Amino acid sequence: MWTHSNGQRLKFHRSLRGLTQDRLAIRLETSKQHLGEVERGRCNPSLDFLAKACRELDIDPASLFVVRDGETDCPTGDGALESQANRLVAAAATWSIDLADGRTVWSRAMYRLLGVVPSRKPSLKLFLKRLREQDAKAFATFHQKLLHGELPQPMTCVLMRHGGRHRILHVLADLLPGSDPGETGHACAVFMDVTEGMAYHRHVLERQESLQEIIAEKTRALTGAMVQARKELDLRTATEAVLRQSEATHRAVAEDTPVMICRYTPDFLRDYVNKAYCDYFGASADALRGTPMLEMIQEADRAAFITNINRLTPLSPVMTNEYKVLSPGGEIRWQRWTNRALFDAHGTVVAYQGVGEDITERKRVGDALRESLARYDDLVAKVPVGVYSFWIRADGAFEFEFVSDRWCEIHQLRREDALADTMLVHNLVHPDERAAFDDRNLEAFRERKAFFWEGRCIIGGKLRWLRVESTPTIYENGDIHWSGVTRDVTGQRQTEEALRESEERLKVLLELDPATP
Repeated sequence: MWTHSNGQRLKFHRSLRGLTQDRLAIRLETSKQHLGEVERGRCNPSLDFLAKACRELDIDPASLFVVRDGETDCPTGDGALESQANRLVAAAATWSIDLADGRTVWSRAMYRLLGVVPSRKPSLKLFLKRLREQDAKAFATFHQKLLHGELPQPMTCVLMRHGGRHRILHVLADLLPGSDPGETGHACAVFMDVTEGMAYHRHVLERQESLQEIIAEKTRALTGAMVQARKELDLRTATEAVLRQSEATHRAVAEDTPVMICRYTPDFLRDYVNKAYCDYFGASADALRGTPMLEMIQEADRAAFITNINRLTPLSPVMTNEYKVLSPGGEIRWQRWTNRALFDAHGTVVAYQGVGEDITERKRVGDALRESLARYDDLVAKVPVGVYSFWIRADGAFEFEFVSDRWCEIHQLRREDALADTMLVHNLVHPDERAAFDDRNLEAFRERKAFFWEGRCIIGGKLRWLRVESTPTIYENGDIHWSGVTRDVTGQRQTEEALRESEERLKVLLELDPATP
């Protein structure tokens, strides 16, 4: 009859092999539910099932059934394995020796240990063959002491069985006196199979070592966590103190700074404004706190402002923009604001803070400058000469700053090419004129005086006459800025050359005319 105690032994051996119910059920070609029922003693397993289980667990079938007298069902819970281990040394065999004639008697359990049939009587030779070499020598000594009536110390040996399996035996000996006076008596050896007990002992030791390692690791982790928590608490306390001091300092600086500062909620309600902000809009901080900050922005600019500020992220939290505001006096003025989004640990906006300034005068100056430049460009475009500005830096570098459209037309160069490479203009000078051109440049540079040169250039494959004039402006850092004009005087030169040729011909004619006095 299969009982709960048998099922618990099966479960114990499965646990020793480190197998789960799922893995053992697959190996036994059965279901996890059926294996669970067997381990709980709720159904009787077939002989084929038990044979497969013993092969997979590498145990003798007797290990599932041998019990001590009066044994009840195995307990369950935490003490189950320990209770089971105490029963794993119950299976024992005996070997008695008559010290008078050396006759031996083997118990049937010894037959089962050696794996021999009842018709074959065990012998010392057979037993020694089944032991490991070192164990065989030790047991031979153990046996000799018994034959001589000496009581040897208990020993443990490994018994090799068919199929490469082995059993661990613990051997105890005792000397029994004869029943009658003068009778020699017997020597008795008891062989206890402690294979499962040793496995359980190793299993417990491994679990204890593993548990001790886990406890030590958890202790170290807990100690480290406590130390780290203490450090973090100290750091947080110190940080809060610094933040409180920093906030007080920040507020003092914010109140004294001449620029406007405004902090507002994600709903664009003012939360904090400094004194400069209050002075600009002519209202107190209490009156402005909690009011919409969008009301100061012109309605036409609000949608663009909201769109841009909603694009701020933890990786790109700052934007700068300019917009028109209505001053308390009803005047439209320009302001420049740098707004920063403030995020929490989850990346959600908790507030915005802006720093602003009035740039109305700067805007007006900029507009005036742009108008002046536009008029200058229009004027330059109308003059018949090419206008340019040129830098000679203190380190000797040359660069064009500006060339007009007429200048580009005269030299037949694109503006971007001329600005990128100053040598393009130098290369247009006629080879016979370059030495004089360079000397005149060097003289003007050394003496810091106006530059003047008129000479020939090869432009577009044709010979052209150019006149270049420029004046220097010298800066303290050694830079020199040259502002100049370039004229194409080819036509004037051609006219002068034609006039000179005409005068020469007239002179010749007058010399040949006899009527000429």
